[in-house]
Amino acid sequence: MKNYLLIISLLLSFALSAQTYHPFPTKNAIWTELYWRPLNFDEPEFHCYALKDQDTTINNKLYHKLYHSIDTLFTEDKLCGGIREENKRIYFYPIDSITYPYQETYPSKKTEFILYDFSLKLGDSISSDSFRLILADYPGNLKVFVIDSVLMGTEYRKAFHFGSPHDITPMPWATWIEGIGSIRGLLFPTAGAWPANGLDSYLICNKQENNNMFHFFSGFKDCFYIKPTGVIKSALGPDLKVTPNPIHTSGLVEFGGHNFSKLSLVNIYGMTLREYNVKEMTSLEIYKERLPSGIYLLVIEDFQGNFRTAKLIFE
Repeated sequence: MKNYLLIISLLLSFALSAQTYHPFPTKNAIWTELYWRPLNFDEPEFHCYALKDQDTTINNKLYHKLYHSIDTLFTEDKLCGGIREENKRIYFYPIDSITYPYQETYPSKKTEFILYDFSLKLGDSISSDSFRLILADYPGNLKVFVIDSVLMGTEYRKAFHFGSPHDITPMPWATWIEGIGSIRGLLFPTAGAWPANGLDSYLICNKQENNNMFHFFSGFKDCFYIKPTGVIKSALGPDLKVTPNPIHTSGLVEFGGHNFSKLSLVNIYGMTLREYNVKEMTSLEIYKERLPSGIYLLVIEDFQGNFRTAKLIFE
């Protein structure tokens, strides 16, 4: 049995190493992201980044200009920094700091740091000395727990899943996708848990050359949340409660009230795997069944299109 598993592991490693490398985009790319503090029931903010087709030279190095906006109008005054790639490492040079919700402002200006390193191997570590790690629980470093492959558009790309050296499984949502970046957002955070103030984030969309490479959760139409009443409302009450979490076989999802229409189970790449009709219900038991072990997102919607989320783990 051990020999069989070893053969499977070697074959998977060979398949991944044989994949075509997808470099980071240099122009005509957009990232749209959502930031919010779920424990405070606050409304989210959307932030957007774009690479147009403009370059600049800083310290004798060529960078592709990166623009930041909350309205998708990427004028020159919204230039926030430059991105360059060298040996599968993605570097960012901040020209201007960016203020996120709740006075979370970074990165520091005029100091280049590594955004991503897509040359990492299984078991390799990244440290806060080189990467901007935001780790609420384990400051210092993360290691590569899993490298697998995910379908983005029409091509498979490598996905790197990170965790603390003290853990036995990857951290929730600490994932990079080759040629796209972190599923938590392009610049924030590089990988890791929530910041100490509870700020959470999702990469909603990534488009390159007008091709939709990544689209998280079907509730975000055209890469923005445009349901009738706008965005997440505190009127929905507390977040979902999942017991137990992690789930081995089944778990109870409690959401309270009778005002919800649909509960969705979404994987970390934004694909909806299951939908449940929860009209006039206050709780629902869900089963792992044949789903792979890993991290998922539960999304509950009311009849006005507002929603709340909760993370869960299937063992």
